Amino acid sequence: MIRIDTNLLISFATNRDSVQLNKALALFESGQSIYLEEIVLTEADFVLRKVYKQSKSQVHRLFELLFNQKNIFVSEFSRKAIKLYIEKNIELTDALLLSRGSKDSLIATFDKKLIKLLGKSSYF
Repeated sequence: MIRIDTNLLISFATNRDSVQLNKALALFESGQSIYLEEIVLTEADFVLRKVYKQSKSQVHRLFELLFNQKNIFVSEFSRKAIKLYIEKNIELTDALLLSRGSKDSLIATFDKKLIKLLGKSSYF
């Protein structure tokens, strides 16, 4: 299995370098098993939205495109987080916290939107 770095994902999403884009495409189309880690998704979301000024919906479309490829693997935790990210209109990091939460743990935050979503799972 191949784990990809954010840099490769950004090159694929932005076509900032045609050589890198072609290498990324070749990898994605190779049929080799590829794993997308949560940290890569989080960093890619930040870079694409803040540096490349892409909208949340553009980033979501990219993630959905990748998630629907047979050779690209993402944890169920990440899939759940991306769904929350869009449905609840929250930051991806908050969605990751929410999706990993359990009834046995609390989340301590000062983020009012997140506190509202957490309900009884909020420490404060």
